[in-house]
Amino acid sequence: MLYIAYGSNISEKRMHQRCPSAQLITKGYLDDTVLCFHYYADIERAHDYVTPAILWEIPEAEIIALDRAEGFPKHYKKEQLVFIPEPQLSVEEMIALAGADNVHIARDFMDVANGILGTAYVMTDWKKNEWKKHNQQTPIEYVEHLIAGYKEQCFDGWYLHNLWYALYRGEKPPEHRA
Repeated sequence: MLYIAYGSNISEKRMHQRCPSAQLITKGYLDDTVLCFHYYADIERAHDYVTPAILWEIPEAEIIALDRAEGFPKHYKKEQLVFIPEPQLSVEEMIALAGADNVHIARDFMDVANGILGTAYVMTDWKKNEWKKHNQQTPIEYVEHLIAGYKEQCFDGWYLHNLWYALYRGEKPPEHRA
């Protein structure tokens, strides 16, 4: 399975604890999404925002362990999303990385490849409502873990830091555009 990680699983250490045979494919982002917190990391659609992400290859035998760690299907559901590699890759390079069936073609006037199809875990409405009901604050240790993963992958750790504090204060997320 091509797995798109945007939260704690961007860290190789964390990912290999959950899926020892996972292979990091490349880094990039999810377009028109914003990272948010409902106690744990989540993504939501948001025009003109991007969420840094990592693309992993997870062996079929380890998907059950990842499902369990993510609380699938009660806490997180699986969604097919388009992952944009960074730096940009040609169609041939994307096919070499992910296989022809996983290269997403934008069906517009140009029919150009614009990313790789992968699976991401997105928080369920039930889990979001549970978080609101209990008014739980995201633990700083969890955010620090995410910041460490961002730094490990050479993403902008300050984006995550500023995002968490903006959400903590009830403000609009800081703009982050690739």
